[in-house]
Amino acid sequence: MTIDQQKKKLEDAKKLEKINPKEGALLADQVRQFARAKKDECLEAEALLRIGRCSYLKGDLERATTALNEGLLLIDGKDAMSIECELNLSMGNTYYYMEIHDQAIIYYTRALDIAKKNNLKSLEAGIYNNIGAIFSTLDDHETSQEYIIRAMKIHEALNKDEPNLSFIYNLSELYYRNKQF
Repeated sequence: MTIDQQKKKLEDAKKLEKINPKEGALLADQVRQFARAKKDECLEAEALLRIGRCSYLKGDLERATTALNEGLLLIDGKDAMSIECELNLSMGNTYYYMEIHDQAIIYYTRALDIAKKNNLKSLEAGIYNNIGAIFSTLDDHETSQEYIIRAMKIHEALNKDEPNLSFIYNLSELYYRNKQF
């Protein structure tokens, strides 16, 4: 199989993340094995990203942290900022689901720094939203609102035709918690 075929498998794994994370993780693991044999650390890190995301989406948070940490170690020092950003973002998501908010913020902040430095605006918006969700959980509603509004403005500036429902959900939950309705 070629590298392009393996990348196609990763695209398929990404599509399966939310509808069939078990199958997505299996596809990504096949790519990881191929990449390891070819000594392609960037491709392997991307496969580990998919394995990590599929794992936390199916509730296997231990496997998720293991895969994502391994991916971060592989990608360190490489010129693959989008993958490194997503690995940090996914690690933040995993810690968020584990309710270890201080660690989630550390990884989200790393991801945000990478996104800003590399003009990864769509990722930047999502990270701001996630940080806002943490502050909402911690009952820091003012800070939460600032982050979520920033996410929505970036999303809007990208000329997205459709609103991001996650941003709207987080903002509405924040207003509900503050009884601003």
